[in-house]
Amino acid sequence: MQSANIVKTINVKINSGNGNEVISLFDNSLNAFSDVIAKSAFVKNLKAFSKISSLPAVRLPNFRLEDSESEKLYKALDIEFGSPRKQLDIFIGSANDWSQIGSISLLNPSGYPYRMYNLLDFATDGLAAELEDGKSIGVQIIDVGYGGLQGNDTITIHGSVTQEYVIPEKKNKVACSPINKTITIASQIVVSENEDRQYVLLQNEGSQPITVSFGVLDFNYLEGVVIKPNGHYEFTTKDFPFFGNIYAIADIDNSSQLVGTECNYVLG
Repeated sequence: MQSANIVKTINVKINSGNGNEVISLFDNSLNAFSDVIAKSAFVKNLKAFSKISSLPAVRLPNFRLEDSESEKLYKALDIEFGSPRKQLDIFIGSANDWSQIGSISLLNPSGYPYRMYNLLDFATDGLAAELEDGKSIGVQIIDVGYGGLQGNDTITIHGSVTQEYVIPEKKNKVACSPINKTITIASQIVVSENEDRQYVLLQNEGSQPITVSFGVLDFNYLEGVVIKPNGHYEFTTKDFPFFGNIYAIADIDNSSQLVGTECNYVLG
């Protein structure tokens, strides 16, 4: 047997336009290879950055020298869950089958415009949370009496997920190479033709949409597959047997960075 790893960036921004549905942080359903024996996903460095301005500012608890550890804990909890707040619930599972594993309070701390949370603590005590094939981590904004996200309220969740594949040992080995291109208003090749191609992942880490074309150099912006900022597009050649050049174009020069992975079979 042999293994192959594919790393995906998690970068999900939540604001008032997202509503209160459960948002999956990444897609773990597509198999990059046709003959998979086993597949796992390892989530690392999963953090949430919150900026809540629609709530009144909350002061830190006032600890006294004589306070015991339990008294300090109760004061902190009273601030955390007794103040005006939003709530972010964390889930594990898949579409229509989510199980809640934690909750955090989203406050507007006085004198400090944002907060950071380590979401990985809800899923594991280790450095990475292991998930079976098809499972993901989801989040949901909950109204606990102060409404959902409003105005300029934002939550940005970031981290990475590594998909680890175990596939049969073959004469041909699996090799994955990174993709990293600055996209301009001129159409350019982002992935060259490759008859041994098995899988392609394209992620837009820029601020503007990117349009991708398969095999056609001269095309117009938005006339193709559109990848929104922080979005991605992936395919296997089993489902989409395309082995030619892949092109990309942006609406504004140097406005978007396209990263990703291409996996191929190479001679062992």
